[in-house]
Order: sequence, then C-alpha cells, then structure tokens
Amino acid sequence: MQPISRRQLIQSSAALLVASSVPWTVPARAKAPAGVYVREQDLPVLEMDVAASIEKTTFITKSGRFDQMANGAIIMIPAGIDIPVSWWRLNIRKNHKMNDGARVILKGADRNRRPRLMSSGNKGVLITRNQSDRRVSVELENMVLKGGIGGNALHVLKTSRLRLVNVLISGGKNGLFVPTHPTDIEIIDSEMKHCGYGGGFTHNLYTSYINSLTVRNSKFHSARAQGHAFKDYAKHLDVRDSYFAHYETDADLADGFFGELPVLDRGAWGTTIAVGNTFVRRGPVRPKVIEIRNRGYPPGYNKYVPKGWGTQEVDYHLVDNRDPSNPYLFKHLFYDNTFKNGILPDGRLDPLIEQKPGSMIRNNGSAPWGVRVKGEGGDAPAPSDWQPHYERAVVYLAKNRMEGVPFVPLADRSPYRYPNLTTPIRESDDLPEWAEDVIKA
Repeated sequence: MQPISRRQLIQSSAALLVASSVPWTVPARAKAPAGVYVREQDLPVLEMDVAASIEKTTFITKSGRFDQMANGAIIMIPAGIDIPVSWWRLNIRKNHKMNDGARVILKGADRNRRPRLMSSGNKGVLITRNQSDRRVSVELENMVLKGGIGGNALHVLKTSRLRLVNVLISGGKNGLFVPTHPTDIEIIDSEMKHCGYGGGFTHNLYTSYINSLTVRNSKFHSARAQGHAFKDYAKHLDVRDSYFAHYETDADLADGFFGELPVLDRGAWGTTIAVGNTFVRRGPVRPKVIEIRNRGYPPGYNKYVPKGWGTQEVDYHLVDNRDPSNPYLFKHLFYDNTFKNGILPDGRLDPLIEQKPGSMIRNNGSAPWGVRVKGEGGDAPAPSDWQPHYERAVVYLAKNRMEGVPFVPLADRSPYRYPNLTTPIRESDDLPEWAEDVIKA
C-alpha cells in the first residue's frame, strides 16, 4: 500500500477529525504529521489570573507562561464569571517555544456555567494570530463571547487550526471572522446568533478562503437584517446535524435579527457535505434558502497568503459534469436534510413566504469568466463554445425533506448573472454512489 501523502490527508475534514484524535505527542521541534496535534491529556493545566488578564488585555496565568511551553497548555477560566474585554490578543510569536502540533485551549471550568467574555461599544472580544512557522491549534471550550457593535467577536488571523466546543458567540460586527488562509476550523456543540452589526458584509459566521470547516451539532440563526446566518468559502465544508434559521423568536424579528439574506451562503470553489441539518426560512427574506456562490480566489492574489493557495483553474474543455468521477468538479452534496419553508415559531405559515415561496437552493456556478473576484474580470461573455457540462460546480440533492410552503421551483438552475445559462443540480431519491464512502467517514 502506498503511503498517504500530506496533501491527501488534509483533503477532507473527516480525515482531519480522525487524525486529530490519534494518541501521539509531538517531539521537540519535530514536524508533526498533517492534521495531528498533541493529546489534551498531555497538556499542562494553568489557572487564569483574571485581574492580571483584564489589566494586560490578554490571557495571563497564575503560574507559568503557556507560550513558553513546548506542547502548549490548557488555560482554565473560572466558571460563571463575567469578564470585561477589549480586543484581547492571543499571539503565537516566532520566538515562542511551542512545537509543531501544539495546542492552546481556553477552557471554562464548568460546561453549564460558562464564563462570559464581554465587549462593548466598537470593540471586539478576541483576536488570535500565529506568527510562527509551526502549526498551533487555538481552541475555546465552555465559553460565551459577546462582542460590541464595531468589532468582530472572534477574529482569527493566520491560525493553523481553530476549534470551538460548547461556545456561544453573539454580537459583534461579525461573530466569527476568518480571512483567507489555509486554516482548519472545527465547530462542535456551539451557537452563533445576533451578530452582523456592520451591514451587508457582516454575518454570524464569515470564513473566507480557508482550508476546511467542520461543523457538528451547532446552531446559526438570527443574524442582523443584512447578514447571513452562515457564510463560508472554505475549500472543504462538512456540516452535519446542525440548525440554520433566519430568526427564532418574535423578539428577534422585532429587534432586527432576521437575517434576510440566504441562510447559508457557500462558495462554489470547494466541496460541501451537508447531512442531517435543518434549514428554516422565514420572511422578510431573499428568495433562496441556500446560495452556492460563484466565488474564486486565484493563487498569488494576496501577498500575505501562502504561495499557491487558492482556486486552481483548468481549461474548461477538461470539465465534464455529466461524469461524477471527473477530477475537476466542485461537488456540493445536500443529503437527508430538513427544509422548513415559512413555518413561524408558533407553527403558523408565514404570509410573506406564502406570497413568495422561493427556492431551496440556487447554483450560481464557478466558470472562470463568471467568477466574482475582486480586482479580476468576471464580466466577460461566455466562450462561444461553452456548454452546460463545462460547469465545475455541481449540486447533488438526495433524500431531503420539505415542510411548510412548497418551493417554486425547488431548485434554481439559472445563475443570477447569466439567466440564459443552466448550472447542474442533480436530484435523486438515493445517495450518489460516489458519496457513500464520504458519508460513512
């Protein structure tokens, strides 16, 4: 059997999750295998010095420095307390003594009495940044982050891995904001709501062109009016058993937390696995529940991004989406999900949705001449020999359930900038054969 390469190992979030649980400790200055981090039980536990942390606007411990510990550390935060914060920074610098594969875990001491880090005014809560040449995982567990109206609640810069477990994020310009970088993110048993104070470009969750985003058993709902509940352009998205809604209560609607944009906005340049989720559409709202967005990121576009990172374009003549095994496709699978269209919190049907039933999903495609990239083309006409089967982004729908107002149509195959063209949306009663192993992983 051929050895697994680093590139193969990071190509799916499922592989990443498996690798992260391997019982392995990083030797000093060794290069850890891709996706492998130190076991939590091998980390020292340090107690947070709350008063000093407030004074220094970062995480200070009562004994020892976590950034000087080879494998990182767990910083234990007292349960049930409110901590005022203003742009606290967690930086991993080049001169820190951490090994490749180290972890820094900020952990509330009690799962049910989570400490709250609370900002106000125009400030955010926490910025994480890894300035070293080593992979370091930054993790938050059993915590609440409440951002002010002008800064991102959690802003992640050049961080190798971010992991959120039992975390509630509310408020902020964005709740979670991650600029372009080959970052891996895991969100487990968490919730994001009432974010997006910056207008039409701010959301509960906004991840740009990162490597992977894995979501399990989490909730995203009730963004500010012009925001998305979930906006993600990761290369690989794997989201399961989670909940997405425009708003949850009458109070959310009255206070402007009804996220009128599509509840899930997904970049077309990668792959999507969405299984066992619930999507709830309520008005006032745009016509689509899910948008597969025609976005790309050409390598070399930004000097701060690692060389070669981005969308790898190919000659469109090599693409044939009639063949699921074609290596150039961007596959987006929605399997065994529940879509509730226009069902209000009290169970009645929303009259706004009855007037405008909308569609479950639209595929806006990923053709090179139709991809919206800042500073690039995107407005050129389609090539004269263009055929629908050249489109790389393919949406697969299988065994999804619909409740409430019937969609009209169920799926929209017309890109909004090229309404005369057709993008591929494959509907079936069974899971596509190519996806069986992916779902089981």
